[in-house]
Amino acid sequence: MMYKLKYFLKNLGGICANDFENKEAVDFINLRHVSSLSEVRKFYLPLSGTYVSGADYAKLTMNNGDTYYVKENSFNDLYNSLQTI
Repeated sequence: MMYKLKYFLKNLGGICANDFENKEAVDFINLRHVSSLSEVRKFYLPLSGTYVSGADYAKLTMNNGDTYYVKENSFNDLYNSLQTI
C-alpha cells in the first residue's frame, strides 16, 4: 500500500532546531514496510533545554533502515493510514 509521506528530514541520527526550517519534502513509501512510528515528541534545544514552539515531530523508521522525521501536522494522517493495513 503506497503512501505519499510529507517529511522535513530523512536519514540523520539526530535533529537540530534549524532542521525544522527545511521545506517539507515528499516521498512515496510502502506502508507495509514501516518498521516503527514514534509518538509525537516535543523538541527541546540540547544545551538549554528550551522547548521550541511548533517543533513537535515523530520519527518513522522503515524496514530498510530509512528514517524520516515528520511534523505533527503530517503525523495524524500517517498514523490513521497505518491503522488501515
